[in-house]
Amino acid sequence: AAKPAARGRNRGRSAPKAEEPVAATPASADATPAAAPAAPTEEEPREEAVATEEDGARFVALIDELMEAAGLDVKAKVAGLQGRYVNVSLDGKDSSHLVGKHGEVLNALQYLVNILSNRRTGNGVRSSLECNDYRQRREQTLAKMAQKVADQVIERREEAVLEALPAYERRIIHKVIADMDGVETYSEGEEPNRRVVIAPRG
Repeated sequence: AAKPAARGRNRGRSAPKAEEPVAATPASADATPAAAPAAPTEEEPREEAVATEEDGARFVALIDELMEAAGLDVKAKVAGLQGRYVNVSLDGKDSSHLVGKHGEVLNALQYLVNILSNRRTGNGVRSSLECNDYRQRREQTLAKMAQKVADQVIERREEAVLEALPAYERRIIHKVIADMDGVETYSEGEEPNRRVVIAPRG
């Protein structure tokens, strides 16, 4: 579980909101028009992408190909479509090898699958891999931890810095805290050491 580090609330600057987009500054009327934005790179997601059954079939074929090359008895199956994500479940007698400590193996496999898929299609659709209900159990663990740390932050009026977490786990923390009174979250640092800070609100 992520271990928080407490620190004083007042650090000489206001805490930025977590993952908040920066508002664009209006250009003056006589300003030189900005150049058109560059086309997305192969790895850059496209916000308008929507996953289809065809995308699901491609992910299943790609993952099965990787599992066969690795000599693992694991089969992929589409569990559902959600926005630009294809939820894929992995099952088989060797599936226990695909989770790793804190999901490191599963996260690495998901990253690899998404990079390979986007290089082939360039459509920005992503996979979300689940194996042995790991992500479901991990989400429950993170939610309980976030609530416990938030209660301590409210009581002590001190910020708590969690250990570095992958982006999807940070989103779970942000979502849990957003539903609580008296606390807020923001992220700081750079990948792969980006961390969530839980801070007193007000």
